[in-house]
Amino acid sequence: MKSLHLLFTLLMCLGGTIGVHARELKAVSRMSYYTDENQAEILVYLPDGEARATLDGSETRYELRQGVNLLPLALDGLAMGPNLRQLTIEHPDGRREQFGIELLRLEPKRNEVKIDRLTGTLRVDGWQWLPVGFYSSLDGENFGFLRSEVTQGINLYSPYHNITDENREARMAYLDLCARLDIKVNYNVCSLAGSQGVGIGNNASQEEKLAALREEVLRVKDHPALLSYYIADEPDGQGVSPETLKRSYDLIHELDPYHPVSVVIISSLPARRYADTYDILMADPYPIPNGPVTEASRMIREIHEQMRFEKAVWLVPQVFGGGEIWTREPSAREVRAMVYGSILAGARGIQGFHRMPDSGSPLLWNGFKEVAVELQRIAPYLYDPAPQPVACDRPEVEAKLFRRGDNLLLVAQNNANEPLAITLSSEELPDAGEAWLLFENRRKTIEQGRITDMVGPFGTAVYRIETKAPASAVAAGNLLVNPSFEESVEAGQTTG
Repeated sequence: MKSLHLLFTLLMCLGGTIGVHARELKAVSRMSYYTDENQAEILVYLPDGEARATLDGSETRYELRQGVNLLPLALDGLAMGPNLRQLTIEHPDGRREQFGIELLRLEPKRNEVKIDRLTGTLRVDGWQWLPVGFYSSLDGENFGFLRSEVTQGINLYSPYHNITDENREARMAYLDLCARLDIKVNYNVCSLAGSQGVGIGNNASQEEKLAALREEVLRVKDHPALLSYYIADEPDGQGVSPETLKRSYDLIHELDPYHPVSVVIISSLPARRYADTYDILMADPYPIPNGPVTEASRMIREIHEQMRFEKAVWLVPQVFGGGEIWTREPSAREVRAMVYGSILAGARGIQGFHRMPDSGSPLLWNGFKEVAVELQRIAPYLYDPAPQPVACDRPEVEAKLFRRGDNLLLVAQNNANEPLAITLSSEELPDAGEAWLLFENRRKTIEQGRITDMVGPFGTAVYRIETKAPASAVAAGNLLVNPSFEESVEAGQTTG
């Protein structure tokens, strides 16, 4: 997991740069597959200008505008299985570009996990779902830990292990527990997919590993805890070729088209090279203490700009330290900055690397959980397909505005280890009104589309702005407050 981080850290400290692909025209199926949706959609991203599009077998001409265009297709016009459509885009200067679009239709099934390429988010059984969880060891002592952490915003688990006969019972046991707790599993099959270890003998051939992978996928594909298959850990650094992983990727999707495949990389460089081997791309920068916290959001931003509208992008934040090249743990505030900065850069999943449940500072883990609960609270806003940048008078602060119905959510992250006085401004903000800081129980006045505030060291400010007055939750004439409508100023929801 961490063998290449020293080289990568040295590169960053020496001022190395990584080129980001220029924006490009993209045309894909919006959903990774369709089952019971009202319609299918082709997503066309036009970087600039205007164009027209036609689909083979249809006389309809679609007018395309700059940005995202969604072209609807009747779902009942698609056969079960893959459906290939030829999309032709005509530019005003006479250029024509053609794209082969695969629209996959499957029978409805329990525990469907789809990727919405418009938002980069997952849908589990039709529900939008934000994964926030952690790596750890495969250890029976984790059971009590999982039972406690499921109440703290944690809904994802990915223990690292080989696939062996000896640990089969333990693997099934943690899957069963996760199903009971409603925690999803990014299931580790790296040892069979070609990235790490062998799991069936050091001298096993590729064919033997693929045979064992087939057996394991058939064993777990219908398990209610399964979210995705994790097939590679930093494959470029281990000399594992995209061709090798592609065989594993294709086999998994042949046996189980309902669950995505994930890969983790150490930099943005291999994102495009390995693009045919994953549906979810995770990045694990681990910058502390050898680099700035912004290394996490920088890497996510570069990956997102390359893979947006194609793949889901997740961050693996550093929730460990004190060994190897990491002479200290990150602080809880540094973890907060890494996670929120990456969310603002386009990450829509968080899988922290934590080593062991009882390792490191409890304050560090508690800080990670606090962020997890906050993310689950604001998750409905993070499904906005087009969050808008927000200007700030301090370059250390990055901010974006998310919309959900009539409400706005402004998230500002301070990447400096000092408190800052800031002014946030956006044309999307009302000229006058109030912004409620969700997790601080205070309000700030909006004046001429600006919010002036203070934000703490590596701090996060989360403002909710209501553009329309909400209906009262208390019936007129009531003399008592119904506890079901109790407000909580801490992250999370009250129950009772």
